[in-house]
Amino acid sequence: YKPFDAARHRARKQRYVDQLIQQASEQVARAGWTVYRTGRRLIYRKEPCTSADVQAKVVSADAQPKFVLHVVPVDPADLPAHRQQYGSENLDFYFNWGSGRQSLGFRLGDQCIAIAHLPAYPIDRIHIGQWISEEDCTLWEADMEMHRAQKQRYIDHLIQQASERVVRAGWAVYRTGRMLIYRKESCAPADVQATFVLHVIPVDPADLPADRQQYDSENLDFYFDWDAYFDWDAFDGDSRRQSSSFRLGDQCIAIAHLPAYPIDRIHIGQWISEEDRTLWEAEFALGR
Repeated sequence: YKPFDAARHRARKQRYVDQLIQQASEQVARAGWTVYRTGRRLIYRKEPCTSADVQAKVVSADAQPKFVLHVVPVDPADLPAHRQQYGSENLDFYFNWGSGRQSLGFRLGDQCIAIAHLPAYPIDRIHIGQWISEEDCTLWEADMEMHRAQKQRYIDHLIQQASERVVRAGWAVYRTGRMLIYRKESCAPADVQATFVLHVIPVDPADLPADRQQYDSENLDFYFDWDAYFDWDAFDGDSRRQSSSFRLGDQCIAIAHLPAYPIDRIHIGQWISEEDRTLWEAEFALGR
């Protein structure tokens, strides 16, 4: 019989965690937690860590922070039937409660470690964080977006094909065929709170919808959805959506589809309707 060697066992666990982290293809850091993605695993680590970070009664006697883990597949059909209406699989867990397949939490020296196993289907993005459900209080949150490089290459490809560009107030707007691509880097929520103005003036006013002919332009104004994600359907000219918006890394991207009729010019900008204040404006003159 060989007595249990706690120090040796801890060292072996530390080597295993370090190996997983070294193999990580992506990581995000929030509120002292670093989350690493290694293949089909997420490794959560906080150092130093106390019980208050994972299990303490934070706000009220019944409040305990939950680890949020929502997985969005490339194909929604891969979701379990009861989750298809939500568009994501909910794998939330509590620290040290997930001893089965989906999660595993443990202390390792002064670190808190949790390992979550991801589904086998192709994944588009992963939403993570900590949330106190009893108080509806988010402690931190972040997104891991798969295929970001592929998505960025596609946006860059569209921009390279642009026949015209205008730049105002940090926004660059590109015209590529029947599409406008709006892009702002280092984008914050304050940059997208105002209405995006998009007025299209046709060569022949008779092409306008009947309810717009008295104004000589078609109003396609839209709002930016800060919580939206990249969607390949946004680039489909046959999509029922006239415009789509999403974040990609630190960029804000909006895609607007233009009408099929011959266009004379396009008026764009941002406007705060409550204050009747224009933040910026510009025009594309197609008929010149």
